[in-house]
Amino acid sequence: MRKRTQILTFLGVLLLLGNPFRTAAQNSYADSIRMIKNELITYESRLKDIDQGLTTYMDCDLYSRNYRDCIAQMEAFYKENISLILLQNTALRDIWSRILDLREDIDEKMAVLKREKEAEEHKRELYQDLSETSLRYEQLNGSYQQLGQMKKKAAHDTLVSLKKRDSELYQEYFSKKTQNEDFIDQDPSLESLCNHIETLHKTISEAKDIETIKWGDVIFKVAIMAALLFFLINLIVSKKKLKNQLNGKKNKHIPSI
Repeated sequence: MRKRTQILTFLGVLLLLGNPFRTAAQNSYADSIRMIKNELITYESRLKDIDQGLTTYMDCDLYSRNYRDCIAQMEAFYKENISLILLQNTALRDIWSRILDLREDIDEKMAVLKREKEAEEHKRELYQDLSETSLRYEQLNGSYQQLGQMKKKAAHDTLVSLKKRDSELYQEYFSKKTQNEDFIDQDPSLESLCNHIETLHKTISEAKDIETIKWGDVIFKVAIMAALLFFLINLIVSKKKLKNQLNGKKNKHIPSI
């Protein structure tokens, strides 16, 4: 009887105080939720800082390592606490959803900045190539300007060579220009280089050929003139001889008085 009374008393105390094991479990669960929430808020804050820092393509290199580390740590943490984040707490699920949106925005922004970086690098390479082409045209134009100081034969041969080099160089330039019209149209410095190149190309390609003495034609014409002159001389001599012969015959038939 006494033992039964003690048991009932113990149960009564439990009812008054509550179940200590249940209370401990509830406290542990609340602490876990609080810890997860704080950790997710930390990741969200790091991603916001990265997102705000990405303004130029150079920032990608500056933040890319920090971003990769943050993503790796965040994904590992998510796998460890996926049941609590997605299944048992709306607040955690909302934070995680915002984190995914931030990550998507950052990935898109980095992709855009990367394309801008590649475009900028391509423009620099294109500017260097066009500058080299412009320099080669300057050299051709320098040789072209000296044609007036040369003898006709040398000037003629030099111009033929210049036109050949111009044709080869312009084909290479025109192909590159056609492939990069969008870049050139949007960049005044590239457009200026192209205009300069095309001006020098037009100067050389449209230059009039320099006539030289063709000795074969000269010899042929001299031979024709000599033959014609020889023919005229023979004709005159023949006429003179014929005239003399006629005059001689007339003298023979004149009667004497």
